Amino acid sequence: MSLELPIGALSLNSERISISIEVSKTQKFKSVVMLTYSMRPTGVTILAVLYAIGGILGLAGGAVKLDAVTIVLGIVDLAIAYGLWNGQNWSRILVVIFSILGIIGSAVMIVLGPTLMMFMFKANPMMASKMGMFMSTISTVFTISGIIGIVTNAIILYYLTRPHVRNFFTA
Repeated sequence: MSLELPIGALSLNSERISISIEVSKTQKFKSVVMLTYSMRPTGVTILAVLYAIGGILGLAGGAVKLDAVTIVLGIVDLAIAYGLWNGQNWSRILVVIFSILGIIGSAVMIVLGPTLMMFMFKANPMMASKMGMFMSTISTVFTISGIIGIVTNAIILYYLTRPHVRNFFTA
């Protein structure tokens, strides 16, 4: 029984592309070389591009402001983008950690943001007289921003822990 494959046959399965190439037609038993390539999930590509954009903006902003912390964070973002793009598991772990920290930070912003603004107003009466009428708006902005931060980070956290995404980083 023999299996005939056309040269350069391409077959797809769930998470891999298998390329079958016929090596020799002269041998009694045909040799077949199998090359398996792990496809990068679309969400990982999107995250890598967003981290790259964030890194470039961080570097540019840090250079303009001469702020070393912003430059370092830009470099970290670029490193994470590189790791995500190339399937490095350390980058997935860093994004998971940053997402957890983002959820915590967003929750703190919802709870303490308006309170901190009130303390700022009390410390500066001039500011309080000018901004007092906007306090409810500021409180709403803190709440909405916090909710968006929690939802966004929760989606990223959920996505990066899905089996097909984890398999990409461990393949």
